[in-house]
Amino acid sequence: MDTKTFAAFAVLVAISGALATLLVYKSGVAAGPPEIEYLGIAEYWNGHRAALIIRVDDLVVNREDWYLYPQCGIWSGYLIDALIEHDMKATLGLLTNRYGWIYPVNVEDWAYIEKLVSEHGFEIASHTRYHLMPPRSREDVVGSFRDIEGNLTGYVLLTYIIPYGLYDDLDDLYVREYGIPIMITIEAMYNSLKQPTASSNWRRMWVTTWWNENNSDLRHLFDRIYKRGGVMMVATHPHTFDWNNAEEQLESLKAFTEYLENKSVWYTTYGELWSYLYIASRVEVLRLNSTAFLVLMPQRLDGECARFWDFPITLTFAKPRCGDFEIYKNGVRLEEIGAVKNAGGYAEWLEGYRDAGDVVYVSIRLGPKGFALLNWKCTGRG
Repeated sequence: MDTKTFAAFAVLVAISGALATLLVYKSGVAAGPPEIEYLGIAEYWNGHRAALIIRVDDLVVNREDWYLYPQCGIWSGYLIDALIEHDMKATLGLLTNRYGWIYPVNVEDWAYIEKLVSEHGFEIASHTRYHLMPPRSREDVVGSFRDIEGNLTGYVLLTYIIPYGLYDDLDDLYVREYGIPIMITIEAMYNSLKQPTASSNWRRMWVTTWWNENNSDLRHLFDRIYKRGGVMMVATHPHTFDWNNAEEQLESLKAFTEYLENKSVWYTTYGELWSYLYIASRVEVLRLNSTAFLVLMPQRLDGECARFWDFPITLTFAKPRCGDFEIYKNGVRLEEIGAVKNAGGYAEWLEGYRDAGDVVYVSIRLGPKGFALLNWKCTGRG
Protein backbone atom coordinates (compact mmCIF):
# COMPACT_ATOMS: atom_id res chain seq x y z
CA MET A 1 0.00 0.00 0.00
CA ASP A 2 1.63 3.29 -1.12
CA THR A 3 1.61 6.57 0.87
CA LYS A 4 -1.33 8.14 -0.97
CA THR A 5 -3.42 5.02 -0.65
CA PHE A 6 -2.59 4.72 3.03
CA ALA A 7 -3.54 8.36 3.67
CA ALA A 8 -6.83 7.89 1.87
CA PHE A 9 -7.39 4.70 3.81
CA ALA A 10 -6.79 6.45 7.15
CA VAL A 11 -9.39 9.08 6.25
CA LEU A 12 -11.80 6.29 5.26
CA VAL A 13 -11.34 4.61 8.64
CA ALA A 14 -12.26 7.81 10.45
CA ILE A 15 -15.28 8.46 8.23
CA SER A 16 -16.36 4.82 8.44
CA GLY A 17 -16.39 4.94 12.21
CA ALA A 18 -18.60 8.00 12.17
CA LEU A 19 -20.94 6.50 9.58
CA ALA A 20 -21.20 3.24 11.48
CA THR A 21 -22.20 5.12 14.63
CA LEU A 22 -24.74 7.15 12.64
CA LEU A 23 -26.26 3.99 11.14
CA VAL A 24 -26.76 2.53 14.60
CA TYR A 25 -28.31 5.80 15.83
CA LYS A 26 -30.73 6.01 12.88
CA SER A 27 -31.77 2.37 13.18
CA GLY A 28 -34.09 3.20 16.05
CA VAL A 29 -32.48 0.63 18.33
CA ALA A 30 -32.05 1.72 21.91
CA ALA A 31 -28.71 3.20 22.84
CA GLY A 32 -25.97 0.77 23.68
CA PRO A 33 -26.58 -2.15 21.29
CA PRO A 34 -24.84 -5.40 22.26
CA GLU A 35 -21.27 -5.64 21.04
CA ILE A 36 -20.80 -7.92 18.07
CA GLU A 37 -18.05 -10.45 18.76
CA TYR A 38 -15.69 -11.28 15.91
CA LEU A 39 -14.26 -14.81 16.24
CA GLY A 40 -11.92 -15.09 13.27
CA ILE A 41 -11.73 -16.28 9.67
CA ALA A 42 -13.49 -19.53 8.84
CA GLU A 43 -11.24 -22.31 7.59
CA TYR A 44 -13.45 -22.82 4.53
CA TRP A 45 -15.85 -20.62 2.59
CA ASN A 46 -19.31 -20.24 4.18
CA GLY A 47 -18.07 -22.02 7.29
CA HIS A 48 -18.18 -25.49 5.78
CA ARG A 49 -16.59 -28.42 7.57
CA ALA A 50 -14.70 -29.87 4.59
CA ALA A 51 -14.03 -29.21 0.91
CA LEU A 52 -14.18 -31.18 -2.33
CA ILE A 53 -12.27 -30.55 -5.56
CA ILE A 54 -13.16 -32.50 -8.70
CA ARG A 55 -10.58 -32.43 -11.48
CA VAL A 56 -11.38 -33.42 -15.07
CA ASP A 57 -8.34 -33.95 -17.32
CA ASP A 58 -7.84 -33.90 -21.10
CA LEU A 59 -10.61 -31.51 -22.02
CA VAL A 60 -10.14 -29.91 -25.46
CA VAL A 61 -11.40 -26.60 -26.82
CA ASN A 62 -13.54 -28.16 -29.54
CA ARG A 63 -16.84 -28.82 -27.78
CA GLU A 64 -17.90 -31.43 -30.34
CA ASP A 65 -15.16 -33.68 -28.93
CA TRP A 66 -16.81 -33.58 -25.50
CA TYR A 67 -19.63 -35.83 -26.68
CA LEU A 68 -17.86 -38.62 -28.59
CA TYR A 69 -19.78 -41.39 -26.86
CA PRO A 70 -20.28 -44.21 -27.51
CA GLN A 71 -18.45 -44.06 -30.84
CA CYS A 72 -15.07 -42.93 -29.41
CA GLY A 73 -15.56 -43.51 -25.69
CA ILE A 74 -15.30 -39.85 -24.61
CA TRP A 75 -18.05 -38.19 -22.55
CA SER A 76 -16.51 -35.07 -20.97
CA GLY A 77 -19.56 -33.02 -21.92
CA TYR A 78 -22.01 -35.42 -20.28
CA LEU A 79 -20.03 -35.33 -17.04
CA ILE A 80 -19.87 -31.53 -17.08
CA ASP A 81 -23.62 -31.37 -17.72
CA ALA A 82 -24.23 -33.71 -14.76
CA LEU A 83 -22.03 -31.62 -12.47
CA ILE A 84 -24.02 -28.51 -13.39
CA GLU A 85 -27.27 -30.38 -12.76
CA HIS A 86 -26.04 -31.21 -9.24
CA ASP A 87 -24.87 -27.58 -8.69
CA MET A 88 -21.26 -28.74 -8.56
CA LYS A 89 -18.14 -27.53 -10.32
CA ALA A 90 -14.71 -28.82 -11.33
CA THR A 91 -11.22 -27.81 -12.35
CA LEU A 92 -10.97 -28.60 -16.07
CA GLY A 93 -7.53 -29.43 -17.44
CA LEU A 94 -7.70 -27.85 -20.92
CA LEU A 95 -5.56 -28.81 -23.91
CA THR A 96 -5.60 -25.80 -26.20
CA ASN A 97 -4.17 -27.84 -29.12
CA ARG A 98 -4.45 -31.61 -29.22
CA TYR A 99 -1.38 -33.71 -30.13
CA GLY A 100 -0.16 -31.25 -32.74
CA TRP A 101 -3.52 -30.87 -34.52
CA ILE A 102 -4.22 -27.13 -34.43
CA TYR A 103 -7.78 -26.31 -33.51
CA PRO A 104 -9.29 -23.38 -35.40
CA VAL A 105 -10.22 -20.51 -33.11
CA ASN A 106 -13.89 -21.25 -32.54
CA VAL A 107 -15.52 -18.26 -30.89
CA GLU A 108 -18.59 -20.28 -29.84
CA ASP A 109 -16.50 -22.98 -28.13
CA TRP A 110 -14.50 -20.43 -26.14
CA ALA A 111 -17.72 -18.55 -25.30
CA TYR A 112 -19.22 -21.70 -23.80
CA ILE A 113 -16.07 -22.37 -21.78
CA GLU A 114 -16.25 -18.80 -20.50
CA LYS A 115 -19.87 -19.41 -19.49
CA LEU A 116 -18.80 -22.45 -17.47
CA VAL A 117 -16.37 -20.19 -15.62
CA SER A 118 -18.48 -17.06 -15.15
CA GLU A 119 -21.85 -18.64 -14.37
CA HIS A 120 -21.11 -22.05 -12.90
CA GLY A 121 -17.73 -21.52 -11.22
CA PHE A 122 -15.65 -24.05 -13.15
CA GLU A 123 -11.91 -23.43 -13.16
CA ILE A 124 -9.97 -23.67 -16.41
CA ALA A 125 -6.47 -25.00 -15.80
CA SER A 126 -3.72 -25.36 -18.37
CA HIS A 127 -2.93 -28.92 -19.44
CA THR A 128 -0.45 -27.61 -22.07
CA ARG A 129 -1.08 -27.41 -25.80
CA TYR A 130 0.16 -30.83 -26.90
CA HIS A 131 0.14 -33.18 -23.89
CA LEU A 132 3.79 -34.20 -24.33
CA MET A 133 6.29 -35.78 -21.97
CA PRO A 134 9.05 -33.56 -20.52
CA PRO A 135 11.12 -31.72 -21.51
CA ARG A 136 8.43 -29.37 -22.82
CA SER A 137 8.93 -26.26 -24.89
CA ARG A 138 7.96 -22.77 -23.82
CA GLU A 139 5.54 -22.65 -26.76
CA ASP A 140 3.79 -25.79 -25.48
CA VAL A 141 3.41 -24.64 -21.87
CA VAL A 142 3.40 -20.84 -21.81
CA GLY A 143 1.54 -20.86 -25.12
CA SER A 144 -1.33 -22.67 -23.43
CA PHE A 145 -1.32 -20.13 -20.58
CA ARG A 146 -1.72 -17.35 -23.14
CA ASP A 147 -4.36 -19.25 -25.10
CA ILE A 148 -6.56 -19.48 -22.01
CA GLU A 149 -6.13 -15.94 -20.74
CA GLY A 150 -6.39 -14.55 -24.25
CA ASN A 151 -9.75 -16.22 -24.94
CA LEU A 152 -11.47 -15.91 -21.55
CA THR A 153 -12.36 -12.31 -20.76
CA GLY A 154 -10.74 -11.08 -17.56
CA TYR A 155 -9.70 -14.58 -16.54
CA VAL A 156 -6.62 -15.08 -14.33
CA LEU A 157 -4.98 -18.48 -14.78
CA LEU A 158 -3.93 -20.03 -11.47
CA THR A 159 -3.43 -23.75 -12.12
CA TYR A 160 -1.17 -25.81 -14.36
CA ILE A 161 -1.95 -29.55 -14.50
CA ILE A 162 1.14 -31.43 -15.67
CA PRO A 163 0.53 -34.04 -18.41
CA TYR A 164 1.29 -37.52 -17.07
CA GLY A 165 2.10 -35.87 -13.74
CA LEU A 166 5.78 -35.68 -14.76
CA TYR A 167 7.74 -32.44 -14.79
CA ASP A 168 11.27 -31.09 -14.90
CA ASP A 169 13.06 -27.82 -14.20
CA LEU A 170 11.68 -26.23 -17.35
CA ASP A 171 8.09 -26.61 -16.17
CA ASP A 172 9.05 -25.06 -12.86
CA LEU A 173 10.78 -22.21 -14.70
CA TYR A 174 7.75 -21.48 -16.88
CA VAL A 175 5.30 -21.25 -13.99
CA ARG A 176 7.68 -19.09 -11.99
CA GLU A 177 8.18 -16.69 -14.85
CA TYR A 178 4.48 -16.48 -15.63
CA GLY A 179 3.49 -16.42 -11.95
CA ILE A 180 1.28 -19.52 -11.83
CA PRO A 181 0.88 -20.40 -8.11
CA ILE A 182 -0.42 -23.98 -8.44
CA MET A 183 1.21 -26.85 -10.29
CA ILE A 184 -0.50 -30.26 -10.14
CA THR A 185 1.93 -33.14 -10.58
CA ILE A 186 2.04 -36.84 -9.83
CA GLU A 187 2.17 -35.83 -6.18
CA ALA A 188 -1.04 -34.70 -4.47
CA MET A 189 -0.29 -30.99 -4.59
CA TYR A 190 2.85 -29.16 -5.55
CA ASN A 191 2.95 -25.45 -4.79
CA SER A 192 5.59 -24.28 -7.23
CA LEU A 193 6.18 -21.02 -5.38
CA LYS A 194 6.61 -22.78 -2.04
CA GLN A 195 4.85 -19.95 -0.25
CA PRO A 196 5.05 -20.91 3.46
CA THR A 197 1.74 -19.38 4.51
CA ALA A 198 -0.23 -21.14 1.82
CA SER A 199 1.52 -24.49 1.99
CA SER A 200 1.03 -24.74 5.75
CA ASN A 201 -2.70 -24.21 5.26
CA TRP A 202 -2.87 -27.23 2.95
CA ARG A 203 -1.71 -29.41 5.82
CA ARG A 204 -4.87 -31.54 5.95
CA MET A 205 -5.24 -32.05 2.24
CA TRP A 206 -5.20 -35.72 1.39
CA VAL A 207 -3.56 -37.34 -1.59
CA THR A 208 -5.57 -37.00 -4.78
CA THR A 209 -7.64 -40.08 -5.41
CA TRP A 210 -8.29 -41.28 -8.94
CA TRP A 211 -11.96 -41.64 -9.65
CA ASN A 212 -12.30 -44.59 -12.02
CA GLU A 213 -13.90 -48.02 -12.44
CA ASN A 214 -11.67 -49.46 -9.72
CA ASN A 215 -12.46 -46.63 -7.32
CA SER A 216 -16.04 -45.71 -8.18
CA ASP A 217 -17.42 -45.46 -4.65
CA LEU A 218 -15.90 -42.32 -3.08
CA ARG A 219 -18.09 -42.28 0.00
CA HIS A 220 -15.90 -44.29 2.39
CA LEU A 221 -12.76 -42.25 1.72
CA PHE A 222 -14.58 -38.95 1.90
CA ASP A 223 -16.16 -39.96 5.20
CA ARG A 224 -12.69 -40.24 6.74
CA ILE A 225 -11.67 -36.87 5.31
CA TYR A 226 -14.91 -35.24 6.43
CA LYS A 227 -14.30 -36.30 10.03
CA ARG A 228 -10.90 -34.60 9.89
CA GLY A 229 -12.25 -31.46 8.27
CA GLY A 230 -9.95 -31.87 5.29
CA VAL A 231 -9.98 -31.42 1.51
CA MET A 232 -10.48 -34.27 -0.94
CA MET A 233 -9.24 -33.95 -4.51
CA VAL A 234 -10.80 -36.29 -7.05
CA ALA A 235 -9.20 -36.66 -10.50
CA THR A 236 -10.73 -38.42 -13.48
CA HIS A 237 -10.65 -38.93 -17.25
CA PRO A 238 -14.25 -39.11 -18.50
CA HIS A 239 -13.52 -41.70 -21.15
CA THR A 240 -12.73 -45.40 -21.47
CA PHE A 241 -9.19 -44.85 -20.22
CA ASP A 242 -10.65 -44.77 -16.69
CA TRP A 243 -14.13 -46.28 -17.04
CA ASN A 244 -15.99 -49.08 -18.77
CA ASN A 245 -18.71 -46.71 -19.94
CA ALA A 246 -20.26 -43.29 -19.30
CA GLU A 247 -23.27 -44.68 -17.45
CA GLU A 248 -21.00 -46.19 -14.79
CA GLN A 249 -19.36 -42.85 -14.00
CA LEU A 250 -22.59 -40.86 -14.05
CA GLU A 251 -24.22 -43.34 -11.67
CA SER A 252 -21.19 -43.06 -9.40
CA LEU A 253 -21.56 -39.26 -9.38
CA LYS A 254 -25.26 -39.51 -8.56
CA ALA A 255 -24.61 -41.81 -5.60
CA PHE A 256 -21.84 -39.54 -4.32
CA THR A 257 -23.96 -36.38 -4.51
CA GLU A 258 -26.80 -38.08 -2.64
CA TYR A 259 -24.32 -39.03 0.08
CA LEU A 260 -23.05 -35.41 0.26
CA GLU A 261 -26.50 -33.84 0.37
CA ASN A 262 -26.72 -33.47 4.15
CA LYS A 263 -23.03 -32.81 4.76
CA SER A 264 -21.38 -29.41 5.18
CA VAL A 265 -19.11 -29.51 2.11
CA TRP A 266 -17.69 -26.68 0.02
CA TYR A 267 -17.70 -27.60 -3.69
CA THR A 268 -14.64 -25.75 -4.90
CA THR A 269 -11.64 -25.70 -7.25
CA TYR A 270 -7.88 -25.38 -6.87
CA GLY A 271 -8.03 -21.71 -7.83
CA GLU A 272 -10.84 -20.87 -5.42
CA LEU A 273 -9.17 -22.62 -2.50
CA TRP A 274 -5.81 -21.01 -3.29
CA SER A 275 -7.43 -17.55 -3.46
CA TYR A 276 -9.34 -18.08 -0.24
CA LEU A 277 -6.19 -19.10 1.63
CA TYR A 278 -4.20 -16.28 0.06
CA ILE A 279 -6.69 -13.65 1.20
CA ALA A 280 -7.26 -15.30 4.59
CA SER A 281 -3.54 -15.15 5.36
CA ARG A 282 -3.45 -11.39 4.75
CA VAL A 283 -6.82 -9.95 5.73
CA GLU A 284 -7.23 -7.83 8.85
CA VAL A 285 -10.47 -7.04 10.67
CA LEU A 286 -10.51 -3.76 12.60
CA ARG A 287 -13.29 -2.90 15.04
CA LEU A 288 -14.71 0.62 14.51
CA ASN A 289 -17.36 0.48 17.24
CA SER A 290 -19.62 -2.12 18.87
CA THR A 291 -21.35 -3.06 15.60
CA ALA A 292 -19.02 -1.99 12.78
CA PHE A 293 -15.82 -3.46 11.35
CA LEU A 294 -13.38 -2.54 8.63
CA VAL A 295 -12.17 -5.58 6.69
CA LEU A 296 -9.04 -5.02 4.64
CA MET A 297 -6.06 -6.63 3.01
CA PRO A 298 -3.36 -3.99 3.57
CA GLN A 299 -0.52 -5.84 1.86
CA ARG A 300 -0.43 -7.92 -1.30
CA LEU A 301 2.68 -9.63 -2.57
CA ASP A 302 4.12 -8.28 -5.79
CA GLY A 303 5.34 -10.31 -8.72
CA GLU A 304 5.02 -14.06 -8.96
CA CYS A 305 2.88 -14.58 -5.85
CA ALA A 306 0.35 -11.84 -6.60
CA ARG A 307 -2.05 -13.98 -8.69
CA PHE A 308 -5.33 -14.70 -6.92
CA TRP A 309 -9.05 -14.19 -7.48
CA ASP A 310 -11.23 -11.69 -5.66
CA PHE A 311 -12.98 -14.57 -3.96
CA PRO A 312 -15.24 -14.01 -0.92
CA ILE A 313 -13.63 -14.38 2.48
CA THR A 314 -15.77 -15.83 5.30
CA LEU A 315 -15.68 -14.13 8.70
CA THR A 316 -17.05 -15.82 11.82
CA PHE A 317 -19.04 -13.91 14.44
CA ALA A 318 -20.82 -14.95 17.60
CA LYS A 319 -24.55 -14.65 17.03
CA PRO A 320 -25.72 -11.38 18.65
CA ARG A 321 -27.91 -11.64 21.74
CA CYS A 322 -30.43 -9.18 20.35
CA GLY A 323 -32.08 -11.88 18.26
CA ASP A 324 -32.92 -10.72 14.72
CA PHE A 325 -30.28 -8.75 12.89
CA GLU A 326 -29.25 -7.32 9.55
CA ILE A 327 -25.75 -7.07 8.08
CA TYR A 328 -24.55 -4.43 5.64
CA LYS A 329 -21.48 -4.35 3.43
CA ASN A 330 -20.61 -0.84 2.27
CA GLY A 331 -24.19 0.22 3.02
CA VAL A 332 -25.82 -2.64 1.06
CA ARG A 333 -27.76 -5.24 3.00
CA LEU A 334 -26.42 -8.79 2.71
CA GLU A 335 -28.83 -11.63 1.97
CA GLU A 336 -29.01 -14.86 3.96
CA ILE A 337 -27.54 -17.64 1.79
CA GLY A 338 -27.92 -20.60 4.13
CA ALA A 339 -25.65 -23.63 3.85
CA VAL A 340 -25.14 -23.35 0.08
CA LYS A 341 -22.16 -25.43 -1.07
CA ASN A 342 -21.20 -23.66 -4.31
CA ALA A 343 -20.01 -20.04 -4.33
CA GLY A 344 -21.07 -19.57 -7.94
CA GLY A 345 -19.07 -18.18 -10.82
CA TYR A 346 -16.14 -15.94 -11.58
CA ALA A 347 -18.33 -13.03 -12.76
CA GLU A 348 -20.18 -12.63 -9.46
CA TRP A 349 -19.26 -14.92 -6.59
CA LEU A 350 -21.85 -15.35 -3.88
CA GLU A 351 -21.83 -12.99 -0.90
CA GLY A 352 -24.10 -13.14 2.11
CA TYR A 353 -24.40 -14.64 5.56
CA ARG A 354 -25.28 -17.97 7.11
CA ASP A 355 -26.93 -18.25 10.51
CA ALA A 356 -25.47 -21.45 11.97
CA GLY A 357 -27.01 -21.22 15.43
CA ASP A 358 -24.39 -20.01 17.87
CA VAL A 359 -22.30 -18.39 15.15
CA VAL A 360 -22.91 -16.40 11.97
CA TYR A 361 -20.70 -16.81 8.90
CA VAL A 362 -20.38 -13.67 6.76
CA SER A 363 -18.91 -14.04 3.26
CA ILE A 364 -17.83 -10.86 1.47
CA ARG A 365 -15.54 -9.83 -1.38
CA LEU A 366 -13.06 -7.06 -0.73
CA GLY A 367 -13.04 -5.79 -4.30
CA PRO A 368 -10.15 -4.23 -6.24
CA LYS A 369 -9.41 -1.72 -3.46
CA GLY A 370 -8.98 -4.51 -0.93
CA PHE A 371 -11.30 -3.35 1.85
CA ALA A 372 -14.95 -3.24 2.89
CA LEU A 373 -17.04 -1.72 5.69
CA LEU A 374 -19.20 -4.22 7.58
CA ASN A 375 -22.09 -3.03 9.77
CA TRP A 376 -24.44 -5.03 11.99
CA LYS A 377 -27.92 -3.75 12.85
CA CYS A 378 -29.87 -5.42 15.64
CA THR A 379 -33.57 -5.17 14.88
CA GLY A 380 -34.54 -6.17 18.42
CA ARG A 381 -37.30 -8.53 17.36
CA GLY A 382 -35.70 -11.76 18.58
